[in-house]
Amino acid sequence: METVKIDVFKAMSERKIVMYHSYQKALDAIRDLVASYDNKVVNKRFIDKAQAVIDSVVPHIRIGFDTDFRGNRNNRFQLTFTDRYVQSVNGYLDYTQSIIYPFDNKEYISQYDFRMNSENCLYAFDKDNETTQNLINSLQDAIENAETIYQKYEQLQKVIDDTLDSIPSCLRQRVYVNNPLRK
Repeated sequence: METVKIDVFKAMSERKIVMYHSYQKALDAIRDLVASYDNKVVNKRFIDKAQAVIDSVVPHIRIGFDTDFRGNRNNRFQLTFTDRYVQSVNGYLDYTQSIIYPFDNKEYISQYDFRMNSENCLYAFDKDNETTQNLINSLQDAIENAETIYQKYEQLQKVIDDTLDSIPSCLRQRVYVNNPLRK
């Protein structure tokens, strides 16, 4: 992990929280559409309808299918956050895609005929929202405690340095703790 200033970390993390909330809103917005597509083929018409619904709620989210490295379509949805720029720190969010994975081996789009199982899809949405909420809570905790975490890394490095000073130089090896935050 690269070292970033505390204020940059806070600004980027707050933007990530906005992104995660947008993912949750987008999934909640298309729940009725997913329910209406039970056992129907999922294709471009579905994606267009889902995108129209999402645009009315969260305009900076795009929905599509996840693809593998060859460009072949996988049987899962992918959300992309398009408003990546964080003006206060003049930077961009690094990873802005969320793939809705099937949970408990409950495939929600058939790999053979691309028919949707809306019950499994809504279950995957619920599980993804839980995971996203955990990420939000983790980021909020990190934002609130960033100064304390920085100090703990500094204290840890000081303890290591003091311990190494007591070891004879012929047996000493350098140990460095990479602090992800800086002032």
